[in-house]
Amino acid sequence: MTHACEAVKTRHKETSLIFPVLALVVLFLWGSSQSLPVVIGINIL
Repeated sequence: MTHACEAVKTRHKETSLIFPVLALVVLFLWGSSQSLPVVIGINIL
């Protein structure tokens, strides 16, 4: 049971790392001020 809980924690940690990186990639690809609110919204989530 403990092992399953640890796996869920690790998975959550990975997704929380992926989102800011994804936001940065989107920001670089679009390269406009219009994408800024989207990035801020993603980081708040």
